[in-house]
Amino acid sequence: IHENLAAKKIIKRREFDPKWRYVFTALFIAMSFASSQLVFEIFSVTGIVSRFVIYGYFHAIWFALFVLLVEIFYSRRGWCRYVCPIGATYSLLTRTNAVKVSWNKDRCDHCLVCIDTCLVPHVLEITKKNAKLDGDENKKEFRLVGGDCTLCGRCIDVCHHDALKFDNGFKKLI
Repeated sequence: IHENLAAKKIIKRREFDPKWRYVFTALFIAMSFASSQLVFEIFSVTGIVSRFVIYGYFHAIWFALFVLLVEIFYSRRGWCRYVCPIGATYSLLTRTNAVKVSWNKDRCDHCLVCIDTCLVPHVLEITKKNAKLDGDENKKEFRLVGGDCTLCGRCIDVCHHDALKFDNGFKKLI
């Protein structure tokens, strides 16, 4: 919905510094140590909605609806990209991940279908921008940079020229 509204110029696309998620993660950890409870679970939108489905109405569902409205009208995937400590943990773990998505610039026809389907399209945009800045014209394969890629494979599924694929970094060591 957010992308459709932004394409029609009804709303403006907003991006923030993804480093904010580490600040929120530190805040959630500090509050958990101070209260001896898992504080994030109180604010977890997934947890709120699942408790709503299982147990019925309770007031926290209004917070989940508020987050949904923020994501529709203000910032796409704002909760996951900028607040959620689970997203921060995934981003830290995937930086050193051996399996990453690689992009073959010779096979790519720049149709942008991968960017349209990606949950974190800035990862693909950064990789393609870095490939243009890289002075080596002979280099064809580029691994996705940034820790935001969740390795969901949606971009690989929609690429009709097989320019994107999973790449195992260990095979380069062997």
